[in-house]
Amino acid sequence: MVAAKERVTLDIEVSAELRERLDAVAASKGVAPRVYCAAAVEEALDRDARAGAAGGARPISREAVERMRSLKREIFKGGKLPGNSADIIREEREKRADLIDRARPALESGNPGGALRRSIPPQRPALPAKAGTYWA
Repeated sequence: MVAAKERVTLDIEVSAELRERLDAVAASKGVAPRVYCAAAVEEALDRDARAGAAGGARPISREAVERMRSLKREIFKGGKLPGNSADIIREEREKRADLIDRARPALESGNPGGALRRSIPPQRPALPAKAGTYWA
C-alpha cells in the first residue's frame, strides 16, 4: 500500500449505472467506494503485469515504479514545474517545429552546413534565479 503522503487523487468519469453498481458492491463488502476502486485497480494492474510477463510484454513492476519515484524526487527535489506540463511540452514541440521549418530550406538546398547554422539562432538554457533554485 502507498504511504499517505504519496497518495494522489484520481478523478474518473463513470456512468450513473456504473456508479450505482460500485456503491452497491462496495456497501455489500463493507468498504467505501474509493477503497473498493483502489483495490480493484491494483488487482487489475497486478493481473496485467502477470499476463504481460507471460505474453512477452514488459510489465512495469512495483520496483520500477519506485525507481521512477526516487528519480523524480532526486531531480525535482520536492519542487514542481511551473504551470501545466502538457502546455510546456506543447510549447517546446512548437519551438522545435519552427526550428525545423526554418532549417528546411538549408537542408533542401544540398548545402546544410553554413546555411543551417545561420538559420538556427543559438539557444542557451535559462539560468535559475539563484544558485540551487530550479523551480518556483
